Amino acid sequence: MSRQWWIFGVMMACASFGATFGDATSAQDAQSRFEGVWSAKWCDANAPQRDCGAFEIVLVRERERLCGTHSAATLGLSRIDEGDAASVVGVETGPKSDTASLVLTSSRNGAKYLATATLRGDRLQWRIHGMIAQGLSDEPTIVPYEMSLRRDATQQARDALRAREIDACRWPDDSTAPTTTPTTAPTAAP
Repeated sequence: MSRQWWIFGVMMACASFGATFGDATSAQDAQSRFEGVWSAKWCDANAPQRDCGAFEIVLVRERERLCGTHSAATLGLSRIDEGDAASVVGVETGPKSDTASLVLTSSRNGAKYLATATLRGDRLQWRIHGMIAQGLSDEPTIVPYEMSLRRDATQQARDALRAREIDACRWPDDSTAPTTTPTTAPTAAP
């Protein structure tokens, strides 16, 4: 093999490795844009001894789907909404979009809310557009209608995210689960 062909082969291998590595990095970046623990809290400056209110969303991505859970609490913790598994589901609005459409289900009364989450620098802008399914009671939601959330990088947040990744989202129409179709009819026992 001539030296020129050898150099050409090495260049092609490097280019191929670089393209593969670049694609993997891009996929990882795209996958991690919305993933994470996003939170905000607010406190009563006139009563600093009172527990703060808070709102948190934990999101993971599986294929093009987003899913996760939420929690919300009013000032003084008088009302709490601890979202069940997959209480937040949705999709990014496009492959490179900074916006996701989400549905949040309240664990307090089962009401469903349509929301958007828009990435703005290091923040996630949360906005509820309205109730799409009424709950079991007329109790108003304690989930904020509009709020700027910050990515939470604490160890507790990383543990919460890891727990969600282990229990990745499955939607009722999920066709990725293997299905078995019998090729022959079962035979009766003699």
